[in-house]
Amino acid sequence: MADPVISRILDTVKARLAAQYDAAGEVIIVREGRPVDVRTATLVVQQMAIIPQPTLNRMGNPPAVGYAVPVHINKFIQIDASASETEEAYCERCNLAASEIVELLTIPPAVHWHTMGGNAINTTIGPMKYLPTDAGVKPGIVIPLLVTFRVSENDHTEARN
Repeated sequence: MADPVISRILDTVKARLAAQYDAAGEVIIVREGRPVDVRTATLVVQQMAIIPQPTLNRMGNPPAVGYAVPVHINKFIQIDASASETEEAYCERCNLAASEIVELLTIPPAVHWHTMGGNAINTTIGPMKYLPTDAGVKPGIVIPLLVTFRVSENDHTEARN
C-alpha cells in the first residue's frame, strides 16, 4: 500500500534537511505533543494537528478534500556556556541556522519547492521563533511551515492537485 500524502510531505521535508544535517540520524519526525530527546536529534520535524480546508474541496468521483498541516521545524542550538557566549552571538547563530533551514527547504527545483514533490498545493514558511522553555533559556528555534494539500475523499494516499 502507498504511503499517505501527509507522510510523503513529511518525508520530503526530512530529506531536504537531511542533505545538511543527517550525518547520524539527526533529523527525526514526531507528531505534536511527543517528547523529544535533544541529545539525539539536531532537527525535529514536528507534525501538528491537521486542519480541514473546506474551500479547497473539489467535486468529483471521488470528491477531493482539502487540508492544511502546520509543520514545525525545531532546531536545537545550545548556548555555549564554556565560551561565555553573548546574547548577540547566540542570536546571530540562530539567525544563520534559520537562513540555512529555509535555503535547504527551497532548493532544487527552486521553482516548485512549495509542492513538496508534487504532494502539496502550497507551502508557506513563517517567521523564525525561539523555542519556549521554562527556565527562560532559549534552546533553539522553530521555523513554522503551513502545507496545504488535497487528497481523494476515500483514498488519502492519492494527492489531488
